[in-house]
This record gives sequence, structure tokens and C-alpha cells, in this order.
Amino acid sequence: MRIDSIIIHHELSVSSYLKKCLLTRFPEINIHEEALNYSEADKLIKLIDPALVFLEVGTDNRHAFPSLSADRKGNFEMIYISDRSEDAIQAIRDDACGFLLNPLNVSDIVLSVGKAIR
Repeated sequence: MRIDSIIIHHELSVSSYLKKCLLTRFPEINIHEEALNYSEADKLIKLIDPALVFLEVGTDNRHAFPSLSADRKGNFEMIYISDRSEDAIQAIRDDACGFLLNPLNVSDIVLSVGKAIR
């Protein structure tokens, strides 16, 4: 079973690290694309129809997220990524299946992704 996914994060180093962890520990996850912002992400979501989205959230880009969330309609699971632990509360409110705090660590990635694919 292949799980189509995308990563939305403005820092390529974070996306690359996450992608590397996913490729080595979750071969069933297929990272189609990486988006630097919500505008790119909206296009990718419509094109790819992913089952799992890794989504950077935070104060600088929170205003753009509601449109992406509104389009979700239960079609994909989301794992939030943030520099702020306070954003975990928003992840719970938005029914995200996981939350990753920067700097990313492997055990948190494994826990969040394991929950998402169950």
C-alpha cells in the first residue's frame, strides 16, 4: 500500500530531514512534492490528492491556513510542524493526527506517522 503525501515547509533543510526519515522508516509513504508555502500546497493538494500532509504552522503563516483547512473535508490526514509548542493546541483543535516540534527528532516522527497510517 502506497500513501501519497506532501510536505509544506519554508525551510528546505527541515523538509529534507523529514523526507530522509520517512524514506528510511516508512517505505510505504510516497513523498510526491514539497511546497514552500500554502499557495503551492493548495495546487499540489488538488493535483495529487494526498492521504497525508506534513504542514508547517506558525505565527507568520497562520492567516493563510484556513483556506487549506476548509478544502480538506476529511480527504487527508495532517501532521503539523512548528517551532512553537503552543501550536500543538491548534493542531488538536484542527483535528491533526500529529504534531512535530522543531528541531525534528526521529522518535516524534515515528510516533506521529505511525498514528497517521493506522
